[in-house]
Amino acid sequence: MQHFIARSQSSKKVLNTLRISANLPVNILIVGEKGSGKRTLAKEVFEDLEFFTPDQIEQMQNYPTTIGIEDLGKLRNPASFFDNLHGHRIVALAEELKPELEEYFPVILYLPPLSQRPEDFEALKNYYIHQAKKDLGLEEFECEVGPELNAIQLRRHIYKKAVLTTLGQEEVMEFLEEFFSKKLPKEYKEFTKYLDVPLLKAAKKRYGSVLAMAKALRLNRATLTTKLERYGLKDKG
Repeated sequence: MQHFIARSQSSKKVLNTLRISANLPVNILIVGEKGSGKRTLAKEVFEDLEFFTPDQIEQMQNYPTTIGIEDLGKLRNPASFFDNLHGHRIVALAEELKPELEEYFPVILYLPPLSQRPEDFEALKNYYIHQAKKDLGLEEFECEVGPELNAIQLRRHIYKKAVLTTLGQEEVMEFLEEFFSKKLPKEYKEFTKYLDVPLLKAAKKRYGSVLAMAKALRLNRATLTTKLERYGLKDKG
């Protein structure tokens, strides 16, 4: 199980408050945007807690003593829903706090977005890089990533980059064949962008200027400029 990373002051405060609240017989609501780490935070304190959607809970016959609820924002009838759960403790997750839910939760914790917790972001990035190297058997792997990603996007980005480093020529060709087979039938010219764009992006990243790109690719400069403009890759100005 992945542990909740709390390096920033804001996440440390939320984690400590949750630990204290866990000793009280009260309902707890954790509010935060998608990918902020709400579920991981809850599982850090309530290790054996299972989460269900409101629809799943409405179909249950017997409720556990402590009930984990995710996607609370999709709840349609709060009064009836919480009346049925009277006597059971609730630990719920929501992306935003709706006013009609406040009365049911004595403890409401706000988890800031990962982008506002740089210490947590850096630690989580390093954790995912380490896991990717371990899972894919990579000795060396580095990954540049922007700080605007949430935890879900961050993990997906790192693993995608890690997988790409393991692909050989035959595997890339196999991937393209599978990709193109799903796009058929189309005219040949409609497929050229899938070859041109990644090549031009790679060349632009490596060589920078149009002149250097044209020379390296042995492509007429005017033709290259036309292609860059067609795909929106030409620098403005």
